[in-house]
Amino acid sequence: MKKRIKHFIIIVVFLNTVFSAFTQETDTIKINISNTVYDTVQVYNNVYKYDTIYVDPFIDRYELSPSYTKFWVDWKAYSSDIGELKNQNNYTLGLELSAFKNKFSLSTGFFFTKTLNDFQFYDKYEIIDSTINYDINTNSYYEIDTIGTDFYITEDSVIIDSTFILVNDTTFIYLIDSTEITTSDTVFRTVFDTTQIDTSFIRTGKIQYFEIPLIFRFRVYQSTKIELLAGAGIIIGILQFSEFYYRQRGENDIVLISEEVKRKIIPSMWVSAKLSYYPFKNVGFFIEPHYNFGIKSLFTSESQLVIIPNRFGVRFGINYKF
Repeated sequence: MKKRIKHFIIIVVFLNTVFSAFTQETDTIKINISNTVYDTVQVYNNVYKYDTIYVDPFIDRYELSPSYTKFWVDWKAYSSDIGELKNQNNYTLGLELSAFKNKFSLSTGFFFTKTLNDFQFYDKYEIIDSTINYDINTNSYYEIDTIGTDFYITEDSVIIDSTFILVNDTTFIYLIDSTEITTSDTVFRTVFDTTQIDTSFIRTGKIQYFEIPLIFRFRVYQSTKIELLAGAGIIIGILQFSEFYYRQRGENDIVLISEEVKRKIIPSMWVSAKLSYYPFKNVGFFIEPHYNFGIKSLFTSESQLVIIPNRFGVRFGINYKF
């Protein structure tokens, strides 16, 4: 604003001077007035300096690991009879993502687990068979029948006083016919024969569930191409399908467990040792023996069944660093 006022004053003075110069007489004294005006100009000199500072990333590296696991189950069963384990075929397919910081790592991912276990149940039952036997009792007796009479004469002589006397005596004889009669009496009797049969049969228990692992690992040893990690964590299983049989104590029927008593979330603990070998810069192979022990039964308390799976196996896979 001040700058504009100064410019305005200069213009007025200049016009007044010109007007006076042309309007004065020749004897008029001309006076030239010079007014010097100073304006302040501020000049700023900004200097920017940039310096590059390298900061280490919080995570040292990441690893993506597809894997296949072969494992076996040691079933802990209480208050029920699941039979004798004869055969099993169990496996897990997985994809794991790991983040490394110094000597520690944290892993999570997605597993699909399937168990196929053949249980043998023993049973005893009796077959009762009946046969009919008989005895024949034979009796005999004589039946006497009179068929007529006969007689014979006996003669006897007696001399009395020189008199000869002939005496006849007639004796009658009854003729009797005896007939032997034989009778047979048949007595029937039923004989029972009990046969005990020992038998057995197989039922296959099937379980499929998805798993989310959360595993902490500590680096025990590391060289240029070899790395050894000790791990511990928890596995959260989500039931996808199951078919399981059992026999209650004191009963013979084999029962298929209903859906209502199946536990949908199956947690378990995990301990392992992971040995990795890196023949290439970013790609390696690993083997990981592990033990996975159950925390809860597969079935709720309403079923009064306690069946807990403990797993032990070996995991194989590939590590990809990025």
